[in-house]
Amino acid sequence: MKDAVAALFEQALDQLMTQGIIDAADRKPVQIENTRDPAHGDLATNVAMMHAKAAKMAPRALAELILKQLPPSDNVSATEIAGPGFINVRLAKDATFEPVIRCLSEQTQFGLHQATEERVQVEYVSANPTGPLHVKLNIM
Repeated sequence: MKDAVAALFEQALDQLMTQGIIDAADRKPVQIENTRDPAHGDLATNVAMMHAKAAKMAPRALAELILKQLPPSDNVSATEIAGPGFINVRLAKDATFEPVIRCLSEQTQFGLHQATEERVQVEYVSANPTGPLHVKLNIM
């Protein structure tokens, strides 16, 4: 879900770039995080604060412009500006359960991808065999 929300903010930044508010050279990737306090929403981003200096705008003013350009989505029920320019996002109830619903509907096909003729090399690399799994994927 974070990737889907990040994509919405990326589209908003694209619009601001076409308007000349943000320069392509100053563009930074959108980072979406879980909020520390659920009362503030489900997800948050500091994208306005990251781009404010280059845009020569106050972070809150840039956050307002970003929200005006944010495309509508069935996954997002509300957005709000908090503090110096954070943008909090509340997910729609249906979006929260989307992975579970998809898993139940696809059953044994969930997570499977179509085979291709591309060669793929998968490496398992971990300094700590009891820690989290890290996978590096090289498509050749």
